[in-house]
Amino acid sequence: MNKYLQRGPYHWHASTVVERLESSETVEGWPREPRMYTINSQGFRGQEFVKQGVCAIGCSHTFGYGQLEQDTWPSLLGRAVDLPVSNMGWPGAGSDTFSRVAMTWFEQLRPRVVCVLDVYPNRREFMLSEWQNQIYNGTGKDDNMNKICASPVEQQFNTERNRRCIQNLAAEYGSQCVWIDRHTYKQKFSRISTGRPSRDAAQHPSTDCHRAISEYLVEALAELDQT
Repeated sequence: MNKYLQRGPYHWHASTVVERLESSETVEGWPREPRMYTINSQGFRGQEFVKQGVCAIGCSHTFGYGQLEQDTWPSLLGRAVDLPVSNMGWPGAGSDTFSRVAMTWFEQLRPRVVCVLDVYPNRREFMLSEWQNQIYNGTGKDDNMNKICASPVEQQFNTERNRRCIQNLAAEYGSQCVWIDRHTYKQKFSRISTGRPSRDAAQHPSTDCHRAISEYLVEALAELDQT
């Protein structure tokens, strides 16, 4: 499974997503940096994936939508703990995608640290083939799938399944693991809008929000060291 899902849908999504991001983000005061989003050979943002580092998993809030790479929480966290970072965030992803990515990459990378930012528990992913996925978020034309995505009970159980999957994989490879759920995100980070806004008019985290997430994770990891 790992071999044929190693790249998965990310490669054929990457160029389209980057073109859309760079063409739609027009905020006054933002310079138009060339190649703001660098996609590595694995199809994700940032540097090539590395062993024995940090695996940062999440959606666009982890990918760093609308922010320079050095200002995203995965990059800030990596510098804070002095470890290389593999940014596995992807726009539109939910916990189904998170666990699939973990199952695909952890065995090869054997990370020392795993951090997950789960902002949208309503998102579901299904693999149609090794190269094609289908993501639902409750806003499509399929009424039954919309009901499933909107169900608080289903969101709770599905998030817990995927959280335990990632935590168990992390434990198997001796990784520290911190999971930030939707409730924690809303309470601690969602209202932080200071710093430089994202380049899509503040619809995504500001630089200070990314910094606060990184600082929270550094403290959480330090607490794990003490247990």
